Amino acid sequence: MNYSAITTELQTHIEQVFLKSDTILPYHNTNHTLAVLVASNELGNHFQITEEERFIVNTAALFHDLGILTGEAKDHEIRSADMAEKWLSDRGVLPEMLEKIKGCIMATRLPQKPKNLLEEIVADADLWHLGTEYFTINQKLLRRELAESTGKEVEKDAWRLNNIKLLSSHQYHTTFAKGLLQSKKEDHLNRLKGKIEKQQLELEKPISDKKDKKKEIDTNKPTRGIETMFRVTIHNHLELSSMADSKANIMISVNSIIVSVVLSVLIRRLEESPELIIPTCILLLVNICTIVFAILAVRPKILSSKNTTAVDTEQKKPNLLFFGSFNKMSLDLYTAKMKDMMSDKDYLYESMISNIYFMGIVLGRKYHWLRLAYNVFMYGFITAVLAFTLAMLL
Repeated sequence: MNYSAITTELQTHIEQVFLKSDTILPYHNTNHTLAVLVASNELGNHFQITEEERFIVNTAALFHDLGILTGEAKDHEIRSADMAEKWLSDRGVLPEMLEKIKGCIMATRLPQKPKNLLEEIVADADLWHLGTEYFTINQKLLRRELAESTGKEVEKDAWRLNNIKLLSSHQYHTTFAKGLLQSKKEDHLNRLKGKIEKQQLELEKPISDKKDKKKEIDTNKPTRGIETMFRVTIHNHLELSSMADSKANIMISVNSIIVSVVLSVLIRRLEESPELIIPTCILLLVNICTIVFAILAVRPKILSSKNTTAVDTEQKKPNLLFFGSFNKMSLDLYTAKMKDMMSDKDYLYESMISNIYFMGIVLGRKYHWLRLAYNVFMYGFITAVLAFTLAMLL
């Protein structure tokens, strides 16, 4: 039996089932399934299991959550095992192997109770993330999935307690997983317990202390929405700047190659074919102009390089987020002014707005020269080709 071919077909089948399903789950989806498959292979490599055993483990990993698409999360492992049996039976997989695959799928059911090494591998692979840096993000996705399926938001405190219960009761079954993941899992558990204890201490504080703390937190701090707006805008500006640089580099490279070819090959034939002199000059002129415009698009330019004095900083004139405004300041002065700016919301916002403005000015200049370069290259190249054509015909 060609186990590799069946596994490849199965992986495509699983991805298509998740893709075409009407139920889009934040956690139990293709990403989680493939992550379990990768973990299963890592465990299989460590224990040097046979090809047949690897097929059993990988098949169970791919099928183990498929049943969640056909009903509630409860008992979805049973439905997954039934779906695996039907699909694999049609491809001639023997009943003995089907039972082993179904056993591995059922081993992922909580609380996990694997009975042999293969079931232990799949069980550990399913909850592999508990001992990795992906624990927090996966649990957030699982919380969102639970809220969407029940129609009720899961309270953060209740979810933390649920995670503490899971981490406390769970244990990895293979020696490899224990040695690799147990320490990180305990770190997650201790961190969650610390948050619960901190919250309990906050609840025990007098009401007056809470009001004072809330008043301190609310003073002169930028809101999250505004911070997000600035972050997204600056990110978009940087992406556009990077795109402009890439396009300019393409123009410079292409036209440099054309110039090199013309100078090394075509120039030698001009004495024999004087009718090609004008088309060649047109082509070279187009290439040189394009290169010049592309270079102007990426040529560095400091928009503000004036010496910044202490008087200027006292009046909050310079934009401390733009290097052209502070490149001649002393470190001590710059550090002091940055601290002042961070404590003054209006000054901070003005500096960030100014930073975005200057980035926009630079972008406008880049795309202006870049558009000229592409226009010259497009129309000039067409003109050069027509000139060469006419010269050859006449």
